[in-house]
Amino acid sequence: MEKCTSKIKPLLLIFPYDVMAHYLRCLQLCGYLKPYFRIKFIYSAKFYSFIREAGFETFECASLDSEKVQRCMTSFDFSWLNEPELNCIYTAQVKIITVLKPAAVLGDMSPTLKMAAEQTGVFHFSLHNGYMTQYYACIRRMSRKHPFHSIFNLLPPSIAEYMTNVGEQLYFRNLHAAFRRIRKRYGLSKKYTYLQELEGDANLVCDLQELFPQIDLPSNYFAIPPLYHPLQDKPLEAVAKLDLTKKTLFVSMGSTGNWKDLDFLNNNQFNKYNIVTAGDTDKILKGCNVFSYSFINNKELFKLTDLVICHGGNGTIYQSLSCGIPILCKTTHVEQEYNADGLERLGLGQRLDKVRKEDYITVIDKWIKKKNSKEFVSIKNNIQKANNRFEETIEDLLNISFHQNFLKKQLFKSEVH
Repeated sequence: MEKCTSKIKPLLLIFPYDVMAHYLRCLQLCGYLKPYFRIKFIYSAKFYSFIREAGFETFECASLDSEKVQRCMTSFDFSWLNEPELNCIYTAQVKIITVLKPAAVLGDMSPTLKMAAEQTGVFHFSLHNGYMTQYYACIRRMSRKHPFHSIFNLLPPSIAEYMTNVGEQLYFRNLHAAFRRIRKRYGLSKKYTYLQELEGDANLVCDLQELFPQIDLPSNYFAIPPLYHPLQDKPLEAVAKLDLTKKTLFVSMGSTGNWKDLDFLNNNQFNKYNIVTAGDTDKILKGCNVFSYSFINNKELFKLTDLVICHGGNGTIYQSLSCGIPILCKTTHVEQEYNADGLERLGLGQRLDKVRKEDYITVIDKWIKKKNSKEFVSIKNNIQKANNRFEETIEDLLNISFHQNFLKKQLFKSEVH
């Protein structure tokens, strides 16, 4: 698929989950895709300014209620995957695809989009985290907040892993029950688990293999670079305010973290640091050493940042690693725990969830000295290499994706006849 130089490009519709990290990473991906497509995003009142700034159009369509989903996920309530709501979103997606007639759709945690793409015969790109594929090489460990977590901790590791894998398979099948009923109602092909429902005709895994290794990826899976909002060179007043004799903490809880979990930073023992916050709208953190902003993606600030404390979100993690900065995570839900597990495996950070409050200062003092140490320089270089490779191979990826899909559809037709 070659770059389109004419005024009329094929249309690509983008369906991100309505959370900042998902919109921002889709915008970053679309920076690579815009030479090939005319791009429209599903409208979000929360993130429209980012879409407009990037120069993309929008369309209206029903989508998951992200605030409801976040509330449910913290208590392992998956009632948001119910048939009436999923059916409503599916039919809305079918309608907008039929009206706008795109060449392709791209979903990022849009679980009904696979069904809508199949119904309308449109090509489907799906964006994945490495820990949410069927080919993830590591164990998705049970969340510390799960009711059975304390019991599993008493088991020998091999037995706990086996039971986790078996339980997970049943869990994903149960999550998929509403999808199976919708598929049967509309005469769609049979699928059996939730992870299958997240797959597209082409699957883009936007994580480093070092953090989230994959086993035996099929030919329609592509490892692409981590996607995160690029750091800008614009002046930031916080930089001038910093006491350069102190080390600097950057603190962000994204759009899903709980700032109250970080109120320990108000203790006087943390006055020895500069603390720059992004998104602390309720001003949980305060003091003459605290500088608060609604949103920050500033290159100069990250040069001066020695340690990041966050919720374990994908975007914040890769922004930090791209600058060689260690990360401490105070997680809110299980997917953030998976991110933190990846950091711990490679010695790039630590979860604060398991640390006693009185030990926070010791942990922070340890990690704040590790910026640009050997392992962090290595991961920073690997991120840059992945970005460079993707710029060179995006056209090949598109060509391979569409060619594979054409062959798949031709094979399907021959089998039917």
